[in-house]
Amino acid sequence: MKDSSEQLGICEAIRSRKSCMDYLDQYVNLGTIYQILDAARWAPSGVNHQPAQIAVLGKKQKVN
Repeated sequence: MKDSSEQLGICEAIRSRKSCMDYLDQYVNLGTIYQILDAARWAPSGVNHQPAQIAVLGKKQKVN
């Protein structure tokens, strides 16, 4: 069981998280994209369910 100071740290992290919605009009280096995808591939999922579906788009495309 976690002590109360560790629980407060977790709660504070959850409450203070932010989502970025400002994007630059620049392309991302293909090597960077591969690094991000590799990190996502190794990330844990709940009960090893592995529900992730990933789409990588090039140029300006609209996603439904």
